[in-house]
Amino acid sequence: MLQSSKILHENNQFFNACYLAGYVVECYQKIVIQILDSNPKMIHDLDELKEHYKRLKATRRGQRLVKDSLAVDIEAKFPSVFQLWNPTHRYDDTHKWDEESSLKLQKEIKQCNHILARMRTNGYIKP
Repeated sequence: MLQSSKILHENNQFFNACYLAGYVVECYQKIVIQILDSNPKMIHDLDELKEHYKRLKATRRGQRLVKDSLAVDIEAKFPSVFQLWNPTHRYDDTHKWDEESSLKLQKEIKQCNHILARMRTNGYIKP
């Protein structure tokens, strides 16, 4: 999704670039949840997902990820995603994601990708 979002952005397809960018951060949260929860449930509600992520981040194992800067404060690290993105916007004809929105989201998902790469390097994500 990261690559697709980048390609769409570079080709001035900002709406879909933004749509996919939000999913990058959503998937990051789900990866952290899978690492920290031996029996993760599938969560599709964004607020519930965010709260579950925060609870697991506060556990002993979660704090190890925090210490290694692999489980971050998602709202502080990715503020544009949490201000601009919601998957339901895809079906909302009145909602507009533009170049400015896309630029903000592209910067944030690039940071997210760096965290995911470090998670792979540290063995939390298997290739």
